[in-house]
Amino acid sequence: MTLRPLLRRPGVIALAILLLLAGALTLVWLVAKARLLETLASEAAALRGQGWEVAFTVGDTDGFPLAVQTELTGVSLHRPGPRGDISWKTDRLAMAWSLLRPSATLIRLPTESEVRLTSGEKRLAGQLSLREGELVLIGPRAGGRLVLTADEPTLLLTAPYPATLRAERLSIDLKDLATRGRDHLVATIQGGIALERFTAPQLSLLLAEPLTASVGLTVMGDTPAAFTAPAFSEWRDGGGTVELRRLMLALGGFALEGEGTLTLDRLMRPLAAGTAKVRGFVEGIDRLIAVGLVTERDGRLARLLLSAVASTDAQTGQPTLSVPITVQDGWLLLGPSRLVPVAPLPLPELP
Repeated sequence: MTLRPLLRRPGVIALAILLLLAGALTLVWLVAKARLLETLASEAAALRGQGWEVAFTVGDTDGFPLAVQTELTGVSLHRPGPRGDISWKTDRLAMAWSLLRPSATLIRLPTESEVRLTSGEKRLAGQLSLREGELVLIGPRAGGRLVLTADEPTLLLTAPYPATLRAERLSIDLKDLATRGRDHLVATIQGGIALERFTAPQLSLLLAEPLTASVGLTVMGDTPAAFTAPAFSEWRDGGGTVELRRLMLALGGFALEGEGTLTLDRLMRPLAAGTAKVRGFVEGIDRLIAVGLVTERDGRLARLLLSAVASTDAQTGQPTLSVPITVQDGWLLLGPSRLVPVAPLPLPELP
């Protein structure tokens, strides 16, 4: 008996095709599962190579046939050091890969997690929550892309004192240009960051009103290997800078658009120079006086100096400034006027 009579039957042919498709999908799913777990293992290994303690338990994997989904439990990241540490932990973290987007790994951010940062006598600790959020890793680490979105992120600080930091949305989109190991004149990271309606009234009365900000950026020189003071010092000392473009900031009636270059000084404070177009500077100065960041005398002087060089916007009829903007010696200066103090970055002194 031969197979020819069976092969002439449409039902048998359809069944054979379905079996082949099922086998192919199963093979693709198993390969994708291995790829997802390999990505997880390589990211964990990279963090451990930077001195992080990484702990998690991998749960069951499902999602067949078009996706691979797994859940991590007991997730914790801890970077210890003799003079401080950083830690983050959460109960659950979900990862996924989709056949419809094969080059991307999706991490669904937990709605509740704990963060802690200490450096010497300083300590920052709190609970981080958000309505929903995701981190997408696209392509390999070198030459890949990172996209993070978080809706309604809220940080409830318990130390050094109770405070609430809240925003409507945080977006980060960064692309690795795969150019590390050259010199400080070569761009290594390019992308943008946006923060919508951020408030933190306990940190500063200035932030009782919502702040919206966004910036496009290009990192020059090898990026810091870790979020620590020594790593950022090494980047700075190697000539590292950040080119800022399309910088936009709005707070109350104050609005700023500009571009410039940013690095760090020896005390880990931002050091920047650029140009800006400013509207609503009178309202902005009045607000600084009202919250006590600028004295009445300095505010009057700033209004006089800035009003003298302001022009009238043809579209809005408002006074508008086109002035240099600088950050140096721990102060933000708009033209010749010193506005607000700028604190050092809260980087722990880890090795």
